Amino acid sequence: MAKVWEKGGAKLDPVIESYTVGNDYILDRKLFRYELAASAAHAEMLAKIGILNGAELASLRGEIKKLYKEYGDTIELTVSDEDVHSKLENLLTERIGEAGKKLHTGRSRNDQVLVLVRLYEKDTILKIVLQLTGFLKELAALAEREGATPIPGYTHTRQAMPMTVAMWAEGFIEAGLDNLALLKTLFDIADQNPLGTGSGFGVPIPLDREMTAGLMGFSRVMESPVYAHNSRGKLEALIADGCWAVMHDLSRMSADMILWGMDEIGYITHDAEVTTGSSIMPQKRNPDPLELIRGRASTVMSCSVLIKSLTNGMISGYQRDLQESKEPMMKALEITEGSIAAMSVVLKHTRFDPERIAELMTPGIFATDLAFAKAKDGIPFRDAYKEAAKEIESIEVTDELIAESINNRMSPGSHITIDFSHTRQIIEEAETGWRKIHDEFARKLSNLID
Repeated sequence: MAKVWEKGGAKLDPVIESYTVGNDYILDRKLFRYELAASAAHAEMLAKIGILNGAELASLRGEIKKLYKEYGDTIELTVSDEDVHSKLENLLTERIGEAGKKLHTGRSRNDQVLVLVRLYEKDTILKIVLQLTGFLKELAALAEREGATPIPGYTHTRQAMPMTVAMWAEGFIEAGLDNLALLKTLFDIADQNPLGTGSGFGVPIPLDREMTAGLMGFSRVMESPVYAHNSRGKLEALIADGCWAVMHDLSRMSADMILWGMDEIGYITHDAEVTTGSSIMPQKRNPDPLELIRGRASTVMSCSVLIKSLTNGMISGYQRDLQESKEPMMKALEITEGSIAAMSVVLKHTRFDPERIAELMTPGIFATDLAFAKAKDGIPFRDAYKEAAKEIESIEVTDELIAESINNRMSPGSHITIDFSHTRQIIEEAETGWRKIHDEFARKLSNLID
């Protein structure tokens, strides 16, 4: 396949070709849809400013739509293709001739890859936030189904005070709502059109960048070509951090359930649909999805560190090192998307065992309640604390005592104060807002290539 940058003379050594392409040709297979959309938008704009005539625009429009029908969202690439930009330019030139050659006018592969990355980031963040709202609804459903079940709260891995499934779930729902706010900020930063910044220094033709922004579903233009290219790596690391925030919460939730599901504890059980077995031990049903979520949270964190390490201290402008930021960014987003889906399924197949939980609650878990009861009677809290410590062994754990401990707490976020109808309303409003953004963005891209 001809290289778009070749000017004649010596051919690139095959070892250098393979090394410089790396696995970009594999990653770029997933970006074909965005390359088609960005090229279609660019063609419309070039026709508006007189670079393409009507026949050339019609030819490009038609061929881009044909290619989408032929290949769909992805296309196979080889090392000799280098990347999806070169592949499409060569395909168009082969099929429609001069119009294909004209399409690169006003573009560099630098802003081409940047716009594809931003379209991919926007699209995947939208998928993640909709998955996340669905997950939060699933978590609320678990809380409504089993929320009254008491469970021990732990500090330092020791029983601390009683709480409930509802309190545990509400904690992760609030975390999820914060994650939605964080992802909204990241989406807004990504929602800027870098196409038309060329190699990072502008171009000497009157490109209508507002037009291409509108066609591709960007809310605005990145004005500075220097910043547009300096933002690559910076935003990708922040997006990986946003993914880690989601994965961090899923990881801690996984760790809780792994602990609770141990044979020696047995607070919860998982249905066979979400556990795996052993090739040698017949009795085993393992919480592999939870263990992988816990492990992959660290993988996502490492993606952020890798991107930051690549770009920290880099001089302004495009450097080939930036190619290495694409894979960890895509990996972070894709792991997060898959992990939310997996945890949503696990929650549907998780059951709590109230009798086992009550059996394992220790007398000491009620000592704080006893200290507060004495303080309410007028005993200074420090003295009440010491008296309660002496009386722990005499506490008898009963269902009534467990219920009293939980129902006596009226501070915000305690079991009796949680209003899951309000929580569900907040989640549904967030989902509705994000769905509108998702559908409008999908419509914009579809208009360009379908």
